[in-house]
Amino acid sequence: MLEGYEERELISSFRRKGISKNEYAALLEAAEKELERGRPLAYITGEQPFYNLAFYVDERVLVPRPDTERVVEKALALAPPGSFFADLCTGSGCIALTLLYNRRDLTAAAFDISADSLEVARRNTERLGLSDRIEYHVEDVLKPASFRRSFDFIISNPPYIKTGSISDYPSLSFEPHSALDGGRDGLDFYRAIVENWSCLLSPDGFFLFEIGYDQAADIIKIAGNAGFSCGIFRDYGGNDRVALLKKKQVQFGAL
Repeated sequence: MLEGYEERELISSFRRKGISKNEYAALLEAAEKELERGRPLAYITGEQPFYNLAFYVDERVLVPRPDTERVVEKALALAPPGSFFADLCTGSGCIALTLLYNRRDLTAAAFDISADSLEVARRNTERLGLSDRIEYHVEDVLKPASFRRSFDFIISNPPYIKTGSISDYPSLSFEPHSALDGGRDGLDFYRAIVENWSCLLSPDGFFLFEIGYDQAADIIKIAGNAGFSCGIFRDYGGNDRVALLKKKQVQFGAL
C-alpha cells in the first residue's frame, strides 16, 4: 500500500501534469507496483524537492537528498560577492542551480563525466531560467582539469561509497552506479579533486564537499597532506556531512 505521503506526492504531481481524476486510479496502481520494486518516488513523479526548489530527476542522476542541503547552506553563507564557482559531479545540477537561484550575484561552471546527467541539469537550468549564468562541461574529475579559468570556490557532492559496500544499500539500486562508487575506500574523488583542481582555486578560494558520515578523519588527512586546513560540519541528524578546505597561510618567523 502507498503511504499517505507517497500518495499525496503522486496526486500533486499528476495534477501539475494535467492528469485527470479519472486516470488517478490506474496511475496510482502502477506507481504502487514500482515503489514495491524499490524504484524511488522521485523517479516515478519525475521531480524531487530540494532546498526551496523542485528539480526534474530520472534514472540518469541521483535523487537529491536533504543532507546535501547543508552543503548549499554553507556555500550560500561563505561565497564572496560576485563569485565564479565550480560544481564537480553536478548530476541534476541541484547544488549549483540552488546557489545561483538564491544568490543572483553568482556564476558557475558545472562538470560531470556523464553527458546524460548534464542533459538533466540543462533541463533544470532552463526550467529555472538560469541558462545565462552557468556553463556545462563533460569532464572526468579524477583526471587533471582541462579547464583554465580560476574559481572563487569549488563545491562537490562526489561519489563516496566504497565499491564493495554499494550492494549494502538496496535503496540505491535504481540510481546510477557511477554516481555512487567512490573507489575501494570511498575516497578516490576527494584525493583526485584536491590534487587536480586546487591549482584552479583563487588565492583565497576554498573547497566545499559533502562527505560520508564516517569519512571526516580521512578528509582531514587528505586536506592536510595537500596543504589545506579542514573544518567539518554536521547535518541535522548529527552526522559529519560537510568539509570545508582552505589553503593554509604560510607563517614566517622573525628575521
